[in-house]
Amino acid sequence: MIFTFHLKENCILKIGGVKTAVIQRSRKGTGFDYWLGDDADMLFQNKARLEISGIRHGNQNSVKTRVREKLKQTEISDETELPAYVVVVEFGLPVAEVRQR
Repeated sequence: MIFTFHLKENCILKIGGVKTAVIQRSRKGTGFDYWLGDDADMLFQNKARLEISGIRHGNQNSVKTRVREKLKQTEISDETELPAYVVVVEFGLPVAEVRQR
């Protein structure tokens, strides 16, 4: 998987070579931050969920712990039956981990 993020105006995520964009912010309490979909499709359908988290200063273990927490958090919205992507970035090292469930 190739992940590319443009965080100023919008976010673009490439999954297996297919361009996926952040369509909108999710409601509070859903367990994830953003809906992903195809911004070129006029008949938009949500295609995936995206949860993003950052750690200012940490280590590899803190990143792995946060990833586990965020993966668990996305279970709240599993009734959507859509894939969930979790991105955790540690800015001190820097290191990032991306997981799909």
